[in-house]
Amino acid sequence: MRLNKFDVLCSLNQGGQGYARKITFKDIVLVETTNPVIIDQQYNPYDSVEAVRVSDVSYHNVRGTSSSAHAIKLHCDKNIGCTNIVLKGINITTIAGKKTYASCKNVKGVCSFCNPHVPCLSHS
Repeated sequence: MRLNKFDVLCSLNQGGQGYARKITFKDIVLVETTNPVIIDQQYNPYDSVEAVRVSDVSYHNVRGTSSSAHAIKLHCDKNIGCTNIVLKGINITTIAGKKTYASCKNVKGVCSFCNPHVPCLSHS
């Protein structure tokens, strides 16, 4: 799959109920994508304190360019968090050749062969 200007997005409004699980994003080429990899349980911070539970989400072989340096954003609810998030074979650079970075909150999982480095995930 080739994405131009779109995101590999799992964005959930707070106040939701239920689960988002067993989701796999695989073999994706990014071209000048604004926000390449996102899981965001805090998409609408003005809703209630409940959130959809996110688990077993995998990103495999995602590569290409980002129009911003913020390439990976994994922001999960402080009470529920996100579990078993797997990133493998990630290689995202900026279109200007600058270094990309990742940010995360309340996430558990693993990252292997990831560029940029994802500090909240264990590395194998």
